[in-house]
Amino acid sequence: MNRPLDGVKVIELSMVISAPSCGKALYEMGAEVIKVETNDRGDNWRTTPRVYASPILPNESPVYESLNSGKKHVKLNLRDADELEKLKKLIDKADVFLVNYRAGALKAMGLDYETLKQRNPKLVYACITGYGEKGPRKTDPGYDNTTYWAETGFLMDMVIQNEAGDSLPINGPVGGGDTAVGGWVAGGICAALYQREKTGKGGYVTCPLFGAGIWAFSQMSIGTQYGYQWPRSYYQMPPTNCPYKTADGDYIMTSMSKYDEQWPKFCYVYDMEELKDHPVFSHQATTIALEPRKECIKAIAAHAIKCKTEDVLRRLGEADLVYCKMPHFKDVYTSEQAIANEDIVPFTYESGKSVYIPKPPLRFNGIGPRPHTTCGVPGADNEEVFKEFGIE
Repeated sequence: MNRPLDGVKVIELSMVISAPSCGKALYEMGAEVIKVETNDRGDNWRTTPRVYASPILPNESPVYESLNSGKKHVKLNLRDADELEKLKKLIDKADVFLVNYRAGALKAMGLDYETLKQRNPKLVYACITGYGEKGPRKTDPGYDNTTYWAETGFLMDMVIQNEAGDSLPINGPVGGGDTAVGGWVAGGICAALYQREKTGKGGYVTCPLFGAGIWAFSQMSIGTQYGYQWPRSYYQMPPTNCPYKTADGDYIMTSMSKYDEQWPKFCYVYDMEELKDHPVFSHQATTIALEPRKECIKAIAAHAIKCKTEDVLRRLGEADLVYCKMPHFKDVYTSEQAIANEDIVPFTYESGKSVYIPKPPLRFNGIGPRPHTTCGVPGADNEEVFKEFGIE
């Protein structure tokens, strides 16, 4: 069965995570993606994952491969005029040019949109930036842990304060903002390709990490303009949405949007029937103030710590409530749910090591993800690609 982007050619001049994750999504949709690297070391994400204990061998690099498996790898020295011209000739015959280099460097090489659209009017040009194309920081570089997570307020305001009011900013996540932006840009590229079908002309797509982060956290941040205060303590969370520790040491988290209606079910889950008709705890309106909310959370916690995890999970299922037993990262790779949906797929390396590789989650017409492969060294596919594009 055909994939939606079969026949679409993408030239990806990228590094690290944001643009590569976009290219990977396009590849899973059927596109031919050609990744261009500029030296023998290649994308520096080939070597960075060693800080997370991931191998960085030429034939075993699962973190890098999760973003780049299936792409063709071309190496070009863009400081050499002839090599740079080869890249431009690739772009001349491509449908999409995907890049996350800084605008000044691109313009200096003649790889900006205004220049390239003169050569290829049907080109869809997609550029990921740190801070956008306007404003005082428009030329600044950005990575997702600083630009997406930190600068938007997330790291400072998602701490959980203790009762003394002490806290530290949480550790910056790595890659979550990049892959979110990659998804936005993949969608934008598809929209631009659809528009091209109607107009015959290409287009320009861009998305900044900073703006994407503001949008992602907007439901939590808008209220600060009306006086809502972040960060919060544990006792400022909605009582039915807090994580609670069980007798087995597990944390269970629920999410309930109809507090008053679902409170009796919640009481059943944690074996606290005596609180079902509590004059304060059973109503959302009477648990908004900090003190009654704090007392409610303490009462629930006192019951939860006496319950076995398996009993809580069984009752949550019976009550048809939204919940999860809070896992660690490592637990995702044994998740039956993730395996069943091919969110992670098994792969065995030549070394004999078997691991699960995460896959982009989008599916079309029941078609599963494309097979995982290892990635070649920079330039591994030069000959094949140049022959395909008719470049000497």
